[in-house]
Amino acid sequence: MSIASILAAGFMSSASAAETDSKFLKGMEDDTYLTFTGSVAETREDEIDLMVGKDTVTVEVDDEIRDGGAYSLAEGDSITVTGYVNDEFFDGKEVEANAIYVDKIGTTFIVNEDFADGYGMVSGRDFDDHVEINGKVISIDEDDEFRINTGSGEFTVEVDGLDDNPLDDDGYMQLRVGDQINVSGVIDDDWMEGREIEANKVHSVKSSNRSY
Repeated sequence: MSIASILAAGFMSSASAAETDSKFLKGMEDDTYLTFTGSVAETREDEIDLMVGKDTVTVEVDDEIRDGGAYSLAEGDSITVTGYVNDEFFDGKEVEANAIYVDKIGTTFIVNEDFADGYGMVSGRDFDDHVEINGKVISIDEDDEFRINTGSGEFTVEVDGLDDNPLDDDGYMQLRVGDQINVSGVIDDDWMEGREIEANKVHSVKSSNRSY
């Protein structure tokens, strides 16, 4: 093959890669950090194609984010991805996921525990008795409440009002002591029971190096 042919082939490969770039990622530099939400279009062993608006974004996922196949993704499922742009020469721009939140099971899967504190978690955000806190489950008292330590204090969280109770035996999310979670709800200042949160959402965070 002549040098001209090799150069032409290289140019065509480069052009093809550019054509595969997502419009959503167009203009973003390599290693750009971002968070976005999309719906599942297709899944493969180590990749997920997401529809973001009318555009397709390919997300690279590690094995730990798959949680050993304990859950599955179907076309149309909503997930939120946090990660960085990975500009592959031949494959175009994709997103390397550090975490994904799977809406239908209320769970975020992260690469490691060090990432948990930086993943969209707000501790002690209070708006007219509405609060969002992040911390670890330290005890489970009954089938309708548990205690959480936020690092700056402890709260009792009531979950009996949730349609999907994370303390029962049904569904994917079943909380245990030591789990990292995010809770949003309403402050209940019952003077007999102390400061409690009536949860309207419980969001668990799982990492690959979590102790079981």
